[in-house]
Amino acid sequence: MRLHFFAASVAAFALAATLSTAANAAPRKVARPALHAAAAPPTSMTAIGAYRWGNPAAPAQITEYFSYTCSHCAHFEAESHEPMRQKVVAGQAAVTYYNMLANAIDVTAALLARCGGAARFVGNHHALMANQQAMLTALQNLPESRAKAWDYLAPAARFQAIARDTGLMTLMQSRGYTAPQLNACLANRAELDRMMAMTNAGVAANVQATPTVFVNGTMQANHDWATLSNAIDQARRAR
Repeated sequence: MRLHFFAASVAAFALAATLSTAANAAPRKVARPALHAAAAPPTSMTAIGAYRWGNPAAPAQITEYFSYTCSHCAHFEAESHEPMRQKVVAGQAAVTYYNMLANAIDVTAALLARCGGAARFVGNHHALMANQQAMLTALQNLPESRAKAWDYLAPAARFQAIARDTGLMTLMQSRGYTAPQLNACLANRAELDRMMAMTNAGVAANVQATPTVFVNGTMQANHDWATLSNAIDQARRAR
């Protein structure tokens, strides 16, 4: 999926400038539903603000550039999540998720995915990708006047309206968040800045479509699980 990404050259994503810095506080800790029966691999934040799932010393270091409005990304997530979890649990691979922001709906979903920090990210990411079709269907059924009204809102209010109108607010509340927590995440300027930095890094790395996957710094020609699994096994044997 070829996208026109929000990059620094696009007025440094000017709508970010009006976000309230007072909303940067982390949401209250909420009960975390178990993602899998097996112990969840550790997730940490990298220097640029990306979330790394797994051991940073694993032989296969995977970087995935993605968008929440990219249908190929949702398919790749559905195909790869469980076998990737097994590779991560086994210490064979770690995957670092880089946002490539494509539009305001993508920004909204991305801010929600990061709500709750590293401990919640992988579960949130998977849930949002699995919900993509429902989100897009809600968008298609939305009156045009309602969607156009988003453009007249301040950024934080815009993202909050998008979350309500596309059903993302309801989805995240089903994951244990309260509306005030989610609204704070949608007004989080620091998180938006991190995602802009990742998007700019992707542009600098010649990422022109999503998903784009790198294994140990090498861009993969395909983004299917068979290709990625083979690359992980090669990296493990090379170690």
